[in-house]
Amino acid sequence: MAGKIGLSAVLSTIIVFTIILGAVITVSLYSNMVLFSQQGEGEFKAAESTMVAFAMNVEDAAWNVGATRSIDFNPKFGYLQVVEDAYEYVISINGNNFLSVKTDVAMFRMPIRRYTRGNHYHSTLYPLMNRSFITLGAADPTVRVVSVEELDYADTLDVALLPRVKILRSQYTTPEGVKESTRVMMISFYYDRSFVRGSSRYLIANCTTTNTSIITGNNLHVVISVHPLNLPSEYLDFNPMSYSFNTDILVVHVAYIKIVVW
Repeated sequence: MAGKIGLSAVLSTIIVFTIILGAVITVSLYSNMVLFSQQGEGEFKAAESTMVAFAMNVEDAAWNVGATRSIDFNPKFGYLQVVEDAYEYVISINGNNFLSVKTDVAMFRMPIRRYTRGNHYHSTLYPLMNRSFITLGAADPTVRVVSVEELDYADTLDVALLPRVKILRSQYTTPEGVKESTRVMMISFYYDRSFVRGSSRYLIANCTTTNTSIITGNNLHVVISVHPLNLPSEYLDFNPMSYSFNTDILVVHVAYIKIVVW
């Protein structure tokens, strides 16, 4: 009888110990998951701020050939990447193609196992509340920064740098009357292909060249449109996707900026 009581006490102790151990393991795993997510969230929020700062630096260097800007991400969980031929701008005049400009897109990517904000998440970080690929103000930025999670495209939460088109319009007087002049300013990123996934921390932009095209006429009908290539339209989230106007002189400036991930 005493042996049975002793055995029962031992079994009870083992059961209680097993329950306690299981609870400790569960709490430990949950705590690690929370810490895991918080670390990813902190790094991604820092990357958002860093990308906005980099966009401002790119804007400053865009029209100065030879100018270089860089910024340090120092990622631990995410990584830097460039999507080549992400989308294309097409300018047509009176129904005929005049100029096509492709651009790459630089982005910081966080695997969703580290941090997620939910599928179809979109947020414009810079400039705020502006989803257009066209900007009409002289002081408006030519680069847009967005945070995107589109799981049909990639299993990452991204913060991306999207070049835009700036349109500046003016009038001038001639013996025939008042005429319209329009300047179109575009940035095209291109990647130097030195990226090695997961090992790089610096994003560098270098303005290598600029190009200017001019066409004159009488009441030219100009349409500028954006066409997704290696990034889907849902990812870009541009609204609208085309813009049209009439002008007598069209001057198009394109700044080509080499993107280095190092």
